[in-house]
Amino acid sequence: NRKVTPRPGLIIDHEAHTENNVRCTHCHNRIAHIQDFELVAKDPTTGEVGWKLDDWMEKPGCFRCHSQEEGAAATGACAACHPADFDLVPADHKVENFVSEVHADLAMEEYARVDEAKARMERLEKADGGGTTIDMASTGPERAYAASSKENEWSDIPPANQINYCYTCHAQSFCSDCHGMEMPHPAGFLEEHGELDPATCLTCHAVAGETADEMLFCSACHHGPESNWEFDPAVDLDIQHAQTVVANGVDGCLERCHDMQFCLDCHNRVDPVPTSHLAADFLRKPAAEIGTHAEMYNAQPRACEVCHGGGMINDNEFCVDCHVLDVPHAQEFRQFHVKQGVEQRQACVNCHTFRELCSDCHHQGAIDGTPWVRVHDAVVAESGATGCLEKCHTERFCADCHVAQGIEATP
Repeated sequence: NRKVTPRPGLIIDHEAHTENNVRCTHCHNRIAHIQDFELVAKDPTTGEVGWKLDDWMEKPGCFRCHSQEEGAAATGACAACHPADFDLVPADHKVENFVSEVHADLAMEEYARVDEAKARMERLEKADGGGTTIDMASTGPERAYAASSKENEWSDIPPANQINYCYTCHAQSFCSDCHGMEMPHPAGFLEEHGELDPATCLTCHAVAGETADEMLFCSACHHGPESNWEFDPAVDLDIQHAQTVVANGVDGCLERCHDMQFCLDCHNRVDPVPTSHLAADFLRKPAAEIGTHAEMYNAQPRACEVCHGGGMINDNEFCVDCHVLDVPHAQEFRQFHVKQGVEQRQACVNCHTFRELCSDCHHQGAIDGTPWVRVHDAVVAESGATGCLEKCHTERFCADCHVAQGIEATP
């Protein structure tokens, strides 16, 4: 027998393997088939480009049997296969900011690679009709060399390409022990993560500051797709918050994360004045039935309640102090609004500053927004003044106005 010469940095106990019925071909599968070329042939059934057979002499091949997990049949401890002076830290772990910026990407890439290998195996087995005579390297030594081993002895060995390289050094609990939770995050995590201690999340996701309020990672989702907004990390969150609420309302905030008191506490502390409230027509619009503030309320009533309280409109003290009267006015309001207007004229003027609002309703034939004195002569000439005298004016009213203005009736 020739002397066994493992490459530097490795300790290979062939005798121990032999005693455990590990045959040469269970590890040495690439001796005569070095694959230093690019594969271009495609599977005629699936159309996928072929892939090279796994090299079981590489580390994932060893960890088909070895494992870092407690109670494993073959230990994966570093000292079992590497001498004391061997550098156990991979080169990609030595880069700057490995923990904060690199390791997660490497881990996710490895998870994705393993998932793809498993999915590929499922596709191949389906294409093969569930048979057992497909690619030997992707199915483990039990299919390639079963005839030379005891029956079913190797049936539980996973394919080498389904071995997660991270777990050849770290136990599967390594990630969870450091992160304080299962990693990668399991299915259903998004629905439950709000109940976690934010300090746990900050271990990884404190990308902008030291508190959850400063975390752009959270904002990118919660203040982005979750609130129907394209979050821009370069723009101050307070500015984007205001823009989002104006565009989409507060329902997304209140239904998912915050209660009304959260909004109120922040607004009282910061004391912001929405830019919309500074517009000249915010309270009233000339020649319009309602002002901008009323339009905004109709569109997003809950947004107003954040600052001004619930019970809007007519059970809210803030609204009633200004409106005085119920709004919108009740159906029967027309029957007594003249008396109301006389007794509480200021209440009407609060909203109805455009004098032609009355004219456009009371004067048949009035043109929207055009002063009645400019058009009433033509209307009276065509329809007469009977309607004016029956409902609103006395005969002296017309005469007094014409005399005062020096107006003579046109023939």
